[in-house]
Amino acid sequence: MNSLIIANNAPNYFNFFTPLSERLSDYGKVTFALDSNFSLDYNSVKDNYYVFSEFCEQQEKTELNENVLKLVEKIQNEYGTWFLYPDFDRDHYYQMFSSKVNLDTYKLFKYLVAFFVELFEKEDIHYVYYENASNALALVAREVARFYNAQFIGLSISRLPGRVSIVDKWESESEKYSAILEKIEPDTMTNDEKSYIKNYLANIEHIQPDYMKNNSLNQVSILSKYFNLHKFKIILFKVKYSLSKNDWDFQVGNPIKVALKSFLRNVKRRINLLSLNKYYEEFNANLDEAFYLYPLHYHPEASTSLLAREYESEYEIIRNIAFSLPYGTKLYVKDHMSAAGYLDVAFYNKLQQLPNVRIISPNAPTKVMINHSIGIVTLTSTVGYEALLLNKPVITLGSVFYEFHKNCLKCNALSDIPSLLKTLQQEFVLPINYNQNFVLAYYRGTHNITLNYNNDDKVSQNSSVDQLIKTLGY
Repeated sequence: MNSLIIANNAPNYFNFFTPLSERLSDYGKVTFALDSNFSLDYNSVKDNYYVFSEFCEQQEKTELNENVLKLVEKIQNEYGTWFLYPDFDRDHYYQMFSSKVNLDTYKLFKYLVAFFVELFEKEDIHYVYYENASNALALVAREVARFYNAQFIGLSISRLPGRVSIVDKWESESEKYSAILEKIEPDTMTNDEKSYIKNYLANIEHIQPDYMKNNSLNQVSILSKYFNLHKFKIILFKVKYSLSKNDWDFQVGNPIKVALKSFLRNVKRRINLLSLNKYYEEFNANLDEAFYLYPLHYHPEASTSLLAREYESEYEIIRNIAFSLPYGTKLYVKDHMSAAGYLDVAFYNKLQQLPNVRIISPNAPTKVMINHSIGIVTLTSTVGYEALLLNKPVITLGSVFYEFHKNCLKCNALSDIPSLLKTLQQEFVLPINYNQNFVLAYYRGTHNITLNYNNDDKVSQNSSVDQLIKTLGY
């Protein structure tokens, strides 16, 4: 059983995937696929690896073979080149692409396919491990794996505490849970399931998803975020690779230039936050006002650039909602705790000029707002999931794991918004125990695995690896 682990420069990714590679080596050969030499060094991978940027440098001197080009054509005819879009979105914010990539991006797509075709041909891969496929490197790997009948194992922290989702195609994750829900028979819950779900639903208004814990994006202090020993070591590491050739390091770019761009973006955020108070309103639960809630998203992030790629411009979405509001209602736009200030002040100024729109502070109590709202309109936000469990209807525009819920309405085009907003005003009555069964389906479709890349305790990470290996039945 040969395994492929995909790795890039995701922070602390190696804390989990390094011990995973050690355990998988007990069952067969383990190979790493990395985007760049920067990521190779960052993840401390020593052997059995393929580096995409090195492959590109070699490929520049040769022609792609006919079989690779046929697979490129097959993938493009099925998906277009949308697999590149999450990286394009990140490049918009951080300017990672070299001039070579910018001049011939389609070559990047072809090289990615050729890279994984060569790897699969040489290594006879059976399983591919990564997080949810959320960038071009992983998305192309997943598709080539399908061509070679290999299984893609995408790991992600679920919204249920202490549980992990394992899916091969993140974009259609809801289908997995929907199928489980349809097969649930009455009175089949185990005592452990009853205890977990009862406690979860009873405390849903106070539970924070695991992925939000220790979230560095909420940190706005420049001094504490950048001026520390760990950051200094990282900067020295990036300087080393900024001096080397990096034409095809499309996910890393020039590390120092990207780091500077990120630093300046955070400085600008800190300055913007000083100006945003005049746009923010505090939520007033006693205000007798009918409203819909729209939570802003963090950008760039795969939950928008992959799962809601057609709706990247949130201003356009909010504008459409604002001009489609039923009589006597308003739209409350709540800023995101991790994203507040990143957008230009001009964005908030434009929102403020829209009719019947209130911009709500990111510090406002989200679940209290949910309870007082008519319903939620969102791309893929966790707020939509929480609203459903609080018995509020939800409109989603993107693809999201909870869209199989009876009270979740899928918006397939912006022109659908007026009718969907009116539908949300109707009374939504769920069958008895529906939410309990909904959570049960989600519970049964996830696994009791602790996943925290920021945890550098080897004993704890080995325990997590053991949980995964047991779950996969090795």
